[in-house]
Amino acid sequence: MKASRTRKIAYAGLGWLMVGAFMLPFLWMLLGSFKTTVDFLSYPPVWVFQPTLENYRQVFADNAFVRYVVNSLVVASGATSNSLSVSVSAATCKCDQGQLILSHDGAIVATAALDSALARGGSVTLTGLPGGTGSTSFSPGLYYVSVRAWSSSDPNGTLRREVFPTPVDLRSGSTTSYSLTIN
Repeated sequence: MKASRTRKIAYAGLGWLMVGAFMLPFLWMLLGSFKTTVDFLSYPPVWVFQPTLENYRQVFADNAFVRYVVNSLVVASGATSNSLSVSVSAATCKCDQGQLILSHDGAIVATAALDSALARGGSVTLTGLPGGTGSTSFSPGLYYVSVRAWSSSDPNGTLRREVFPTPVDLRSGSTTSYSLTIN
């Protein structure tokens, strides 16, 4: 009984030690936010310093900080509410491996392996896509789909690259499925 209690105390102490180790960088950033630029950049680090709120004044006065926070909240709220189901069929392609690529303004937003969908037919679901909801609109929620598919027995000779011209529209959150055929 005593060994069990000692073990629990040791595990709790180890757990708190790990939490402290993980929190140390955040504490360092928080302390750095109250330092002047000279104190923050000094080497060796300054441990005793005169705290200042000047950095916070600059963030709220000189920058469009509130707009950036609102933009982040809009994207974060949409990112958890949208998913896209893509049904895949290989018409003439004898492909058994592939990659679905979802992009926005040339930047890759999400990818998904198509191996199981190509082998048996079926669909692939992409989750966590920024987009609108039924009541709000998210104007950047327009995505383009492209596919890379190939046969594992001859990847160089069978590689297919296809870009599908119809965009996926998640601006209002209403589109949740997309069908494509790999030729």
